[in-house]
Amino acid sequence: MRLFLREYFFSPSSALPLGLTRVALYTGILVFYGVFIGDFSQFAAGASSLTWRPVGLFPDGILWLFDGPVGPGMLDWLFKTSVLLALIGWKFRWTSIVALVSSVLLFGFISSSGNAFRVDTILIQAQLIACLAPMSAALSLDAGFKLPVRSGDYRWPLVLFQMHWVFIFMASGLGKLRQSGFAWAYDNFFREYLFQTYVTRGPQIEGNWTEWLIRWLMEHSEVTLIGGAIVFGFELLYPLIFVRRLTLPFLALSLFFQIAVRLALGISFFAYWMLLPMWLPHIFHERAIDEFYTNMIGRLKVRAED
Repeated sequence: MRLFLREYFFSPSSALPLGLTRVALYTGILVFYGVFIGDFSQFAAGASSLTWRPVGLFPDGILWLFDGPVGPGMLDWLFKTSVLLALIGWKFRWTSIVALVSSVLLFGFISSSGNAFRVDTILIQAQLIACLAPMSAALSLDAGFKLPVRSGDYRWPLVLFQMHWVFIFMASGLGKLRQSGFAWAYDNFFREYLFQTYVTRGPQIEGNWTEWLIRWLMEHSEVTLIGGAIVFGFELLYPLIFVRRLTLPFLALSLFFQIAVRLALGISFFAYWMLLPMWLPHIFHERAIDEFYTNMIGRLKVRAED
């Protein structure tokens, strides 16, 4: 067992998937922030004490930091700057720590202000892993564009990212199992959930094709029954994604289900896809990825010299 764990977590690996994961993660954080939050100063100014409910470990007494334009404005600037520097891999150890702390404050405030769905949680937890890992060993200003020698230090962060991803999907199935057992599938809980969504989102979706989709699904109970059973089983069996031949099919099904959830229920969980490059070693052989990258850099250098 000890030998298996050592081999699985610390076998010599390429730094390229880790570098690509860093670029995707911090680029995704900036995009997520810009699309879903925008100007944080305006968001903080519009927050109401009536909806203030600190979640998790977010401290209630830190609310003073977000009063007035100065605090939110400085936090907004600090967050954007540190995330951008972490993205390009400049002094990554320090910039990633600043990015993590500012993200905890910023996203923590948003999640404590009446936000029902914590779709940004994985972005915080992934940054915690990134702070401890050699994420700037490739594709960074710290290391340049030359790939370092393969090392076990580049393996364990990817495994932790992958385990985190798998646990989130599997936990959804375990939550259904804990709440209602296998009845969640054969008692058609999915159809009831669609009905609740239709009632609560009625004014928002009235007249568009999302309303048509929900009504069609509710009218065809056999579709929701089969669909609910498939989703339930898919989530419980999600650890099978670690089987190399099943990685790509599981990722494709994950994307399909999340698009369906977005269309039917109006809930977006696309923040997970910012970590997608971590699965590259399960889809392609690492040496093939390294050779492709090295050849591409070589061709770019030749063109630059010409």
